[in-house]
Amino acid sequence: MKTDKSQDLSHQTMQSDKILAIDVGRVRVGLAISDSTATLASPFNILSRHEFEEEDYSALRKLIQEEGVGLVIVGHPLSLDGSCTESSRDAETVAQELKKSLTVPVLLCDERLTSKEARRRLAESAGRPPVGRPSKNAGWKRGQRKRRSPPRKVLDDSAAASVLLQSYLDSLKRDR
Repeated sequence: MKTDKSQDLSHQTMQSDKILAIDVGRVRVGLAISDSTATLASPFNILSRHEFEEEDYSALRKLIQEEGVGLVIVGHPLSLDGSCTESSRDAETVAQELKKSLTVPVLLCDERLTSKEARRRLAESAGRPPVGRPSKNAGWKRGQRKRRSPPRKVLDDSAAASVLLQSYLDSLKRDR
Protein backbone atom coordinates (compact mmCIF):
# COMPACT_ATOMS: atom_id res chain seq x y z
CA MET A 1 0.00 0.00 0.00
CA LYS A 2 1.59 3.19 -1.15
CA THR A 3 0.94 6.27 0.96
CA ASP A 4 2.10 9.84 0.69
CA LYS A 5 5.59 9.46 2.25
CA SER A 6 5.77 13.10 3.34
CA GLN A 7 2.94 12.32 5.77
CA ASP A 8 4.01 8.84 6.85
CA LEU A 9 2.62 8.30 10.34
CA SER A 10 3.05 5.57 12.88
CA HIS A 11 -0.32 4.24 13.91
CA GLN A 12 1.27 3.09 17.17
CA THR A 13 0.46 6.45 18.77
CA MET A 14 -3.20 5.96 17.93
CA GLN A 15 -3.74 2.36 19.08
CA SER A 16 -7.31 2.88 20.29
CA ASP A 17 -8.37 5.18 17.47
CA LYS A 18 -10.30 4.01 14.46
CA ILE A 19 -9.28 4.82 10.91
CA LEU A 20 -11.71 6.28 8.39
CA ALA A 21 -11.27 5.68 4.66
CA ILE A 22 -12.82 8.00 2.12
CA ASP A 23 -13.40 7.01 -1.50
CA VAL A 24 -14.15 10.27 -3.31
CA GLY A 25 -16.43 9.87 -6.31
CA ARG A 26 -18.04 12.41 -8.59
CA VAL A 27 -21.53 11.81 -7.17
CA ARG A 28 -20.99 10.01 -3.86
CA VAL A 29 -18.33 9.59 -1.20
CA GLY A 30 -17.88 6.05 0.10
CA LEU A 31 -16.83 5.66 3.71
CA ALA A 32 -15.34 2.71 5.57
CA ILE A 33 -14.15 2.50 9.15
CA SER A 34 -11.80 0.21 11.03
CA ASP A 35 -12.32 -1.41 14.37
CA SER A 36 -10.43 0.15 17.29
CA THR A 37 -7.59 -2.38 16.93
CA ALA A 38 -6.98 -1.30 13.30
CA THR A 39 -7.42 -4.89 12.15
CA LEU A 40 -10.71 -5.04 10.26
CA ALA A 41 -12.28 -2.61 7.79
CA SER A 42 -16.04 -2.40 7.31
CA PRO A 43 -18.14 -0.44 4.83
CA PHE A 44 -19.67 2.37 6.84
CA ASN A 45 -21.75 4.86 4.90
CA ILE A 46 -22.18 6.83 1.72
CA LEU A 47 -22.45 10.60 1.57
CA SER A 48 -23.88 12.48 -1.37
CA ARG A 49 -21.21 14.74 -2.71
CA HIS A 50 -21.81 18.48 -2.74
CA GLU A 51 -18.41 19.41 -4.20
CA PHE A 52 -17.22 19.21 -0.58
CA GLU A 53 -19.05 22.16 0.79
CA GLU A 54 -19.18 23.02 4.48
CA GLU A 55 -21.98 20.52 5.15
CA ASP A 56 -19.73 17.68 3.93
CA TYR A 57 -16.91 18.76 6.26
CA SER A 58 -19.36 19.17 9.15
CA ALA A 59 -20.70 15.65 8.61
CA LEU A 60 -17.15 14.25 8.57
CA ARG A 61 -16.10 16.21 11.69
CA LYS A 62 -19.17 14.88 13.54
CA LEU A 63 -18.48 11.32 12.37
CA ILE A 64 -14.82 11.54 13.41
CA GLN A 65 -15.77 12.72 16.88
CA GLU A 66 -18.62 10.23 17.39
CA GLU A 67 -16.65 7.21 16.14
CA GLY A 68 -13.29 8.04 17.75
CA VAL A 69 -11.39 8.35 14.47
CA GLY A 70 -7.69 9.19 14.78
CA LEU A 71 -6.65 9.03 11.12
CA VAL A 72 -8.35 9.62 7.77
CA ILE A 73 -7.12 8.08 4.54
CA VAL A 74 -8.31 9.35 1.18
CA GLY A 75 -8.21 7.11 -1.86
CA HIS A 76 -5.82 8.35 -4.55
CA PRO A 77 -7.02 6.91 -7.89
CA LEU A 78 -3.85 6.97 -9.95
CA SER A 79 -3.82 5.39 -13.40
CA LEU A 80 -2.34 1.89 -13.69
CA ASP A 81 1.02 3.35 -14.76
CA GLY A 82 1.05 5.60 -11.67
CA SER A 83 0.32 8.87 -13.45
CA CYS A 84 -2.21 11.42 -12.25
CA THR A 85 -5.72 11.53 -13.62
CA GLU A 86 -8.53 14.04 -13.28
CA SER A 87 -9.95 11.89 -10.46
CA SER A 88 -6.59 11.70 -8.66
CA ARG A 89 -6.17 15.49 -8.83
CA ASP A 90 -9.70 15.81 -7.42
CA ALA A 91 -8.79 13.46 -4.54
CA GLU A 92 -5.62 15.49 -3.88
CA THR A 93 -7.69 18.67 -3.65
CA VAL A 94 -10.20 17.03 -1.31
CA ALA A 95 -7.38 15.68 0.88
CA GLN A 96 -5.80 19.13 1.15
CA GLU A 97 -9.14 20.66 2.13
CA LEU A 98 -9.73 17.89 4.68
CA LYS A 99 -6.31 18.61 6.23
CA LYS A 100 -7.39 22.22 6.73
CA SER A 101 -10.83 21.31 8.06
CA LEU A 102 -10.18 18.30 10.30
CA THR A 103 -8.23 17.93 13.52
CA VAL A 104 -6.88 14.45 12.68
CA PRO A 105 -4.12 13.54 10.20
CA VAL A 106 -5.15 12.92 6.58
CA LEU A 107 -3.20 10.64 4.21
CA LEU A 108 -3.54 9.97 0.50
CA CYS A 109 -3.38 6.24 -0.29
CA ASP A 110 -3.07 4.57 -3.66
CA GLU A 111 -6.43 3.05 -4.54
CA ARG A 112 -5.79 1.52 -7.94
CA LEU A 113 -8.26 -1.29 -8.67
CA THR A 114 -10.18 -0.99 -5.36
CA SER A 115 -13.51 -0.42 -7.15
CA LYS A 116 -12.92 -3.45 -9.35
CA GLU A 117 -12.02 -5.57 -6.31
CA ALA A 118 -15.07 -4.28 -4.42
CA ARG A 119 -17.38 -5.25 -7.32
CA ARG A 120 -15.77 -8.71 -7.43
CA ARG A 121 -16.28 -9.23 -3.69
CA LEU A 122 -19.88 -8.00 -3.81
CA ALA A 123 -20.61 -10.34 -6.73
CA GLU A 124 -19.11 -13.29 -4.88
CA SER A 125 -21.07 -12.53 -1.72
CA ALA A 126 -24.29 -12.40 -3.77
CA GLY A 127 -23.47 -15.72 -5.46
CA ARG A 128 -22.91 -14.18 -8.89
CA PRO A 129 -19.89 -14.80 -11.04
CA PRO A 130 -17.45 -11.86 -10.74
CA VAL A 131 -17.54 -10.94 -14.43
CA GLY A 132 -17.88 -7.24 -15.14
CA ARG A 133 -21.01 -5.42 -14.17
CA PRO A 134 -24.29 -7.23 -14.82
CA SER A 135 -27.24 -5.47 -16.40
CA LYS A 136 -29.86 -3.85 -14.18
CA ASN A 137 -32.26 -6.76 -14.62
CA ALA A 138 -29.73 -9.59 -14.37
CA GLY A 139 -31.12 -12.59 -12.53
CA TRP A 140 -34.72 -11.35 -12.49
CA LYS A 141 -37.54 -12.90 -14.48
CA ARG A 142 -40.17 -10.72 -16.05
CA GLY A 143 -42.89 -9.84 -13.56
CA GLN A 144 -40.84 -10.84 -10.53
CA ARG A 145 -40.60 -8.18 -7.81
CA LYS A 146 -37.16 -6.91 -6.98
CA ARG A 147 -36.00 -6.56 -3.40
CA ARG A 148 -35.65 -3.00 -2.27
CA SER A 149 -31.95 -2.63 -1.67
CA PRO A 150 -29.41 0.09 -2.32
CA PRO A 151 -28.37 0.41 -5.96
CA ARG A 152 -25.26 -1.62 -6.74
CA LYS A 153 -23.20 1.53 -7.42
CA VAL A 154 -23.99 2.83 -3.93
CA LEU A 155 -22.78 -0.46 -2.45
CA ASP A 156 -19.67 -0.26 -4.66
CA ASP A 157 -18.72 3.13 -3.15
CA SER A 158 -18.57 2.04 0.50
CA ALA A 159 -17.18 -1.38 -0.47
CA ALA A 160 -14.37 0.29 -2.43
CA ALA A 161 -13.57 2.42 0.64
CA SER A 162 -13.52 -0.78 2.69
CA VAL A 163 -11.10 -2.48 0.26
CA LEU A 164 -8.87 0.61 0.39
CA LEU A 165 -8.91 0.64 4.19
CA GLN A 166 -8.28 -3.10 4.54
CA SER A 167 -5.28 -2.80 2.21
CA TYR A 168 -3.94 0.03 4.37
CA LEU A 169 -4.52 -1.95 7.59
CA ASP A 170 -2.78 -4.99 6.11
CA SER A 171 0.20 -2.82 5.14
CA LEU A 172 0.43 -1.60 8.75
CA LYS A 173 0.76 -5.22 9.91
CA ARG A 174 3.46 -5.95 7.32
CA ASP A 175 5.44 -2.84 8.28
CA ARG A 176 5.53 -3.70 12.02
